[in-house]
Amino acid sequence: MNKRSVTLRNTETYIINSKIVEDDFKIDISLPNDYYETNEKYPVAYILDGNRNFGIVSGTATLLNTGTDAPKMIVVGIGYVTDEEHAKLRNRDYLPTVTDIHDFLGGARKFLNFLEEELIPNVESTYRINSNNRLLAGISYSGLFTMYALFNKSTLFNNYLIGSPSMYYDNGTIFNHEEEYAKLNNDLNVNVFLSVGDLEAGFDMFPGMVSNVVKLSKILRKRNYDNLLLTTHIFEKETHFSVMPATFSRGIRELLGQDEEWSLKFKYLF
Repeated sequence: MNKRSVTLRNTETYIINSKIVEDDFKIDISLPNDYYETNEKYPVAYILDGNRNFGIVSGTATLLNTGTDAPKMIVVGIGYVTDEEHAKLRNRDYLPTVTDIHDFLGGARKFLNFLEEELIPNVESTYRINSNNRLLAGISYSGLFTMYALFNKSTLFNNYLIGSPSMYYDNGTIFNHEEEYAKLNNDLNVNVFLSVGDLEAGFDMFPGMVSNVVKLSKILRKRNYDNLLLTTHIFEKETHFSVMPATFSRGIRELLGQDEEWSLKFKYLF
């Protein structure tokens, strides 16, 4: 066999320095196959944990569009220069408070500012993007950050894909962010897909995964926000890791599907 290097089709990669975070980020961008042949503007999905999730999501987005389950879109993977840095620095950027369980913590505010002030303007001045149809997606710690963005800068994105969020972190501090948002706002004008695998209830290292998703769903329903579209789904027979591809596939279909007839609604309201 002759070994060849592999390049993902229609993918462009950048290293972007953030003055806010004071670090470099690896940004992978997947474009529709005919991007350079049209003048169309596209929805954009910003994917956290890009080192791990970008390939999953870019392939899934293409497949969903092939089956007319979702529109063509631009996928932006937000990652780190090396996989080793990803494993360490995701804690710094996704966790909102400092505790003693990890090094490099509590940088969620800076990371959110990086997205708003540096990354999004950079990406959306370079590519033809419908800025009225942005999606932010994260799972586990990055799911917690996606929820943090929802309650601290809700208008930055229209769609929030939140999978298996680590709401247990720091004694459930994210619930304080939700409560503070509710005190200051009468509405939450976004589309949210919130999910978890049912087998995550048995993971001691991820306490309260399922029960916290149920708890938050109940809280948000009781807020009676007029413009909140909330879909909550518990995937059967899925663990914290096996659920990830299913989360992205179902979430993208729910949030970016163009038509009710081919954007199926699986609403589990607790």
